[in-house]
Amino acid sequence: MADPYVQADGRVEWIRWRVAPCCEDGGDIGGLVLYTSVVTGAVESRLKLEAAEARYRAVFDQAPTGMARVSPSGLFLELNDKFCAIAQYSREEMLRLWG
Repeated sequence: MADPYVQADGRVEWIRWRVAPCCEDGGDIGGLVLYTSVVTGAVESRLKLEAAEARYRAVFDQAPTGMARVSPSGLFLELNDKFCAIAQYSREEMLRLWG
């Protein structure tokens, strides 16, 4: 996981932290080493993808028309409530029969 770090100019950088023990010659822990890496691009991409998925889910689930996602072979992968109401089958029945 990454943590946000606000730069002096207001930009947010996402940082991944890792701490490792620093051992002395005798094997005793003499301190800690902090490793950081900037993962801003990866985090921003993940956040954009999550937002796009949420928008898709909202449109698909709340559409006033029946919607279905179908595999190339014609099997149902996903159905919204309106589609099930039009077909007069429950989602479970539709997926069991044609999924």
